[in-house]
Amino acid sequence: MSQQTHIDWAQGSAFVQKGTIYVSPNCKRVVIIPPAEVDVTNPFEQKATRAEPRRRDLDLEGVKQPILRNKPHKSPATYEMEWHSVKEWRQLDENITLLCEKIRLWCRVPGTPPPSPKSFGYDLRYSCEADAQRSFEATRNAFILWMGYLSYLVAQSRREIYSKHIKHDPKSPVPAWHERLRAEHPDISEVWLDGLYHSNVFSFNARTPRVGMVYELSSTHATRPPIEWLLEHHVPVYYPWRMREEEIFLTHKILNLELRPPRDLLAATLTDLFKSMDVSLAAAFARKFFNKSHSTEGLTMKSLGDEYSTTLVYSILSNDFAHNSEALDQHMSQPYEELEKKLQKRDEEQRQLAIDSANLPTLRMIELANENHKLLTSVHDDWDAYWAARVEERRRILAKETPEARQARLNRENNPSVVRSKVFVWKTLVSTEGASVYMREHIATSRNSIEEAKLRPHRKVYNGVRATL
Repeated sequence: MSQQTHIDWAQGSAFVQKGTIYVSPNCKRVVIIPPAEVDVTNPFEQKATRAEPRRRDLDLEGVKQPILRNKPHKSPATYEMEWHSVKEWRQLDENITLLCEKIRLWCRVPGTPPPSPKSFGYDLRYSCEADAQRSFEATRNAFILWMGYLSYLVAQSRREIYSKHIKHDPKSPVPAWHERLRAEHPDISEVWLDGLYHSNVFSFNARTPRVGMVYELSSTHATRPPIEWLLEHHVPVYYPWRMREEEIFLTHKILNLELRPPRDLLAATLTDLFKSMDVSLAAAFARKFFNKSHSTEGLTMKSLGDEYSTTLVYSILSNDFAHNSEALDQHMSQPYEELEKKLQKRDEEQRQLAIDSANLPTLRMIELANENHKLLTSVHDDWDAYWAARVEERRRILAKETPEARQARLNRENNPSVVRSKVFVWKTLVSTEGASVYMREHIATSRNSIEEAKLRPHRKVYNGVRATL
């Protein structure tokens, strides 16, 4: 993407956190911006341990859920992965770590590899089943990190600054590192590489989900990709919009001017923000935006206007509080520490809302390749409200029930058919922040009898009205 390439802000967004405006040209998802880390040499250091694996609601093609083997005849009982699963994981471990290391070295792409999947002990024997399961889950998450790392290396290796380090045949349909890898390591099969080419690892379109990153427009780093490159690969990008960014766009002509957020987008965000704020919060936001957080005497909207009247934030602030300018001026002179506490309290409330809404989708459709119907899975944060709604629904239906429909329902309830019913399984999911939600998962018909047999009678509810279990 060149500097003159058009940036479509139709998919963009803006929000305020900790008194700072953040914008994204390509993502509408509101996220929690993490604190800036300074002088990070290894981003994976102490991020994942065998004892406390990071839980994620993710699945990974090619990494199957392992079969746990129990050896009760031993004293004490031990738990370990089936040998064929260990063999598959070990082969994948060796292949992906080797491939990443070769691309990184041959193309001289900067990057820090994630922890080795083997370091989480998937091939070890455990005396506790819970420890074994934690090890397997941590290992799967490590594989996910390696898939993302490989995707990053592949994308970077296409840039001219890195692709020039390895000779490439323009007539070849595969990357230059592919031929060299096969020549030096023939044990890595073409089938495995071909599977990668058809996976999300090599997909850089808008439909491939990516975590995203926070980008500092006001700073540079030799190994950091240009922001245009990230947008081109559909990586969600968020960057702060402060006074320094406004000044940079006025003085640095090399920046793509279309990275400047549209006035309408900022105006809508700030107008909604100021409507929900009291005067003290607006004063705290203004002082932080205009870099007036230190003790200042006699600071008023008029004095700010003498210096920043051309900025969008000042114009919106002055318009929204024109009827209460004296109260705004009074709060401007208060100690900033007191004002900042109010901002922090409001941010914590928004943070909890973001966790509850972003941790899981409220509704999703899952389409199975071997089925002709769609499975509906819903997520609920209020258990009692869901069942109260079900009771009310049943009451309305029974009030209008015909004699024929009543007899059919009673027949279903007296002898419920598991095979012909829609079966839903409830699961309790807990976010990394400790918030609980309840997922009602619609399972495939082929699993009806299996799931029904797992549950005791008091844990089953049959709905004769809708023929669901």
